[in-house]
Amino acid sequence: MKFKIAAGIILLLGVGALVAMQLINNGVVEYYSPGFVSESIAEARTREVFISRPALKSNVVRWRKSEYSIREAWIEQATRIKYDWIFFRRVIPTGYRLILTIGKTGKPPGEDFMYLGGGGESIVCNDSIWLTSTSPGRPAPDEVLMELEFSSPVPDSIQCVVKKPN
Repeated sequence: MKFKIAAGIILLLGVGALVAMQLINNGVVEYYSPGFVSESIAEARTREVFISRPALKSNVVRWRKSEYSIREAWIEQATRIKYDWIFFRRVIPTGYRLILTIGKTGKPPGEDFMYLGGGGESIVCNDSIWLTSTSPGRPAPDEVLMELEFSSPVPDSIQCVVKKPN
C-alpha cells in the first residue's frame, strides 16, 4: 500500500515537472517566434512558410565602390506562435518577410558590410521595402542574411539599391 502511494506521488511529481517544463518552453517559443527567420529557401519550404521567389531585376547591389551579389532572394510568411493551452499552439500570420542572401563579389562581405546602416543607408527594394536587419555569417561565413517584414502586396520582381531615407 505504501509503495503504491509513493509510486503515485512520484508519478504525479514527474507529470507536474513535465508540464512545468512545457510551459516554460511555450513561453520561450512565444517570445522568440516573431524572429524565426529561414536561412535558405529549402528551410523556408521545410518550415512551410515559403511564399515565392521574386525575379531579380539586378543581382548586384553597389555600395562604397564594391559590388555585392544577391545570391538568393525569397519571400516567406512572417508568423508568431501563440499557445492557447499547454499543448495547443496556433501559428498566426503577421505579414511577409523579404530575405536576401548577399555576398561580396570575389570575396566575403566582411565587416564593412555590417556598417551599411551606420551611415543612415540601407538596402531598399522596390523603393518600399527597407532591409534593416542583418545576420553576418548566416547561412555561410562568406554571406550576410538581410530581412525585413512588410505587408502585402507580394512583389513578383525586385530591384534593390543602397540609399538613404528621404
